[in-house]
Amino acid sequence: MTANDDSKEQSTGKTRRRKGRFRRWLIILLIFLAALVWSGPYLASTDTARDMIVSAVNSRIYGTIRIDDLSLSWLGPCHIDGLRVKDTSGREVLEVERITFSAGALRGLTGLEDFGHVEVVKPRPNLIFGVEADGRISVSIDKALQLRKPSEKPPPKPTGRITIRDGFVRMVLPTGMTGSVSGLEGEFHLNTLKDVTGKVSWDWAEIYNLAFGKAEFTPTYRNDCFDLPITTIPVWACRPPSISPKPPVQKSEPADGFLHLRCAIDLSGPEPVLKIPN
Repeated sequence: MTANDDSKEQSTGKTRRRKGRFRRWLIILLIFLAALVWSGPYLASTDTARDMIVSAVNSRIYGTIRIDDLSLSWLGPCHIDGLRVKDTSGREVLEVERITFSAGALRGLTGLEDFGHVEVVKPRPNLIFGVEADGRISVSIDKALQLRKPSEKPPPKPTGRITIRDGFVRMVLPTGMTGSVSGLEGEFHLNTLKDVTGKVSWDWAEIYNLAFGKAEFTPTYRNDCFDLPITTIPVWACRPPSISPKPPVQKSEPADGFLHLRCAIDLSGPEPVLKIPN
């Protein structure tokens, strides 16, 4: 073997070693990138990332939100704990103990047309109604979550199921009249935002000096019409009105009367129209 042959073999060996090292580094880099991508939701769940996400949301809405804890994963479920929403006046208009999304962050990146199942545990909305200068009725929570700059994209067409557990609703009407609903349970099926069916129940409700016992009904929303068939509800007269989850009268007491009501609300026009079928 000549010296020239030895030189060629050494050069070939060095080339092979360089290619081998390049492959190893390429494999290590791909593994590192895969691990980084897979841990993305967990990194987004840290306090720093959560605060950045909340700040980004607050910059887009008129109100402010706060979250105690955020837990994300690619395949689900994802959790939001301790959600609080305040309006522009600093009033707390919504508190939710936990929201669970069955779908993972991966589905959120690919689109939320089918969001799966969302469970909302112990929602506490504070519905403060007001009258705008043009005569329209406004609701505090709606104004708080309104976008500062409307999206130019077409509205989404979400489908899925939403479950509500152990809700409590407080209402303040423009006249100052107050009311509340406790023990609220519900399940809604969204085929589209224009086609919603559901089942809702409450343990107790109050408005001014009246109390309403347990009720169950199955609302539907189709063709811009909200249909509300309600079963018979026991009614008590109670004074003074109470805004606490505890009923002002004993449920074992005989009811003062019963409410039989079925109504529909037409939302196709500029103003809602209440319809009470015969």
